[in-house]
Amino acid sequence: MDQNIRQRFSEIQKSINWPVYLFDYKGKCIDSNNLDKIGEQVEVPDVRPGEVLRTGKFQWVSVGSGFGVETYYIAMLGTDQTAESAIQLIRIVFMEADVASDKTRILRQLLFNMEDIPYTEDELSEMGFKKGLPVQAVLMEHRGADSKEISLIIENIFEDAFVVEIDKSHLVMVKQSEHGIFQDVDMLLSELSTELFVPAIAGIGKRVDSWTQAGVSFKTAGSALSLGKKLGQEERIFEYKQMMTYHLMNEIDPLVRKRYFDDFGMPFEQIVEDEELIQTAMRFFENDLNITETSRQLYVHRNTLIYRLNKIEKQTGLDLRSFDDAIQFYVLMLIWRLG
Repeated sequence: MDQNIRQRFSEIQKSINWPVYLFDYKGKCIDSNNLDKIGEQVEVPDVRPGEVLRTGKFQWVSVGSGFGVETYYIAMLGTDQTAESAIQLIRIVFMEADVASDKTRILRQLLFNMEDIPYTEDELSEMGFKKGLPVQAVLMEHRGADSKEISLIIENIFEDAFVVEIDKSHLVMVKQSEHGIFQDVDMLLSELSTELFVPAIAGIGKRVDSWTQAGVSFKTAGSALSLGKKLGQEERIFEYKQMMTYHLMNEIDPLVRKRYFDDFGMPFEQIVEDEELIQTAMRFFENDLNITETSRQLYVHRNTLIYRLNKIEKQTGLDLRSFDDAIQFYVLMLIWRLG
């Protein structure tokens, strides 16, 4: 039994004043607001998809599971004008839900089977996937709520977003935008955190030109999220295009990274154990080696910052005020974080 069909039918029963019945493809009544009829077996008529069929005192519609595998039948007692309006409403509700289910199924194909895309751009456009704007996938990891709840929130905030639930704590949002979607994702995570107290982090994938490449964007979103977590960064959004250095370093053979660290990184380990110094170095890099701005953000005097930089130089031989030394220190830090 398709649970989506059962759920939709249950919701419809609440607003229907006439006896209404749900049959499986074998003709067995599996749900009804007339409880005495559940379990009864009937011969269902041949109802063509998308049409309403009248037989005697009943009106019938056939509904799909959304995946084209099973067909179910809804029968409603009553044939007057009000009843006809009600059965037409039921037909429309299920047709719209089937379209949404089909889009989710197609999007799963685009995301997870990128080597075998059975659709052209024109075909996808006819199915509601617009052409002409770049596509980006976002992989979200959250705690404290079910993915289905988060999906509903996303769809309420972004009418043009598509959402695919992966498991109870991960989902994919795919959205089109001319200028990138970082601000949209930042707003969404803020909304989840401040309004619903749901902490979440996200990886934003590569911008691609069409829906047929959505799988590439999803794969890079996963890489960005995984690498961001591995590096232990404080950010909650990891964007693939901003992490090229990290990805490049991660691609280097671990044995090569270890050999480099063994040659140059022993003094660096002393800095790693001093949280004050490593945070100072990180903030210095974030502010483009600007002493004034870094001291302001760290709430320390300029002389205090210079003292810490001198201490790093004394222990490692690397002066972070020198561009070349700063690069070497940064590479050592990446290798240490990558393990």
